[in-house]
Amino acid sequence: MEEEIKRGVLTVIHWIVVVFIVQILVFGIGRLTLFAFSGGRFGKDDWTAAHQNWSYFTGFGLIALVWTLIALHNNGLLW
Repeated sequence: MEEEIKRGVLTVIHWIVVVFIVQILVFGIGRLTLFAFSGGRFGKDDWTAAHQNWSYFTGFGLIALVWTLIALHNNGLLW
C-alpha cells in the first residue's frame, strides 16, 4: 500500500515536470517564431499581443492535449 502511494506521488510529480517543460518549449518556440517572421522588429507592445494571441492559444491547447493523453494512459486506453 505504501509503495503504491509513493509510486503515485512520483508519477504526479513526473507529469507536472513534463507539462512544465512542454509549456516552456511551446511559449519559447512561439516567441522565437514570431520574432523571426517580424524580421526582428518586434517591440514591447507587439510581444505582449503576440504572446497572448499565439503562445497562450498553442500553449494551453498543447497542455490540454498532454493532460488528455495522461488520462487515457492512466485508464489503460493508451499504450
